[in-house]
Amino acid sequence: DEMKGRIIGRQGRNIRAIEQATGVDLVVDDTPEAILISSFDPVRREVARIALSKLVADGRIHPARIEKEVERAQQEVDHVILEAGEQALIETNTQGLHREIQKLIGRLKYRTSYGQNQYYHAMETAYLAAVIASELHADVKTARMGG
Repeated sequence: DEMKGRIIGRQGRNIRAIEQATGVDLVVDDTPEAILISSFDPVRREVARIALSKLVADGRIHPARIEKEVERAQQEVDHVILEAGEQALIETNTQGLHREIQKLIGRLKYRTSYGQNQYYHAMETAYLAAVIASELHADVKTARMGG
């Protein structure tokens, strides 16, 4: 409860700063040791989660520090996204995709559909497309990139 009060801050200034910096809504209710991070964008939720975790661990929570931690969390998530995109291309043996497409593939790491992670689903699709193309004597590279 004391930490929730510090996250909210005087007159709600800290919680407003977090929400404004991350673009998410924070829901603070009576649930012990829990704050709900609400957003349709899973990347924003992850940035908010990382920043909030670091702020709580450190204990110093004020608007200037919030902005700094959100910026660090955004850089960390951007790095993870790019690494995930590059790793997907390596695992599917695909080369020559533009860096922005790699980032889009990496962002899939934070998306799910019907409980399935879209990042892994996209890689499975690439594998299956390549196998089907091979069986049909079609262009495997093009099928893999399309998958």
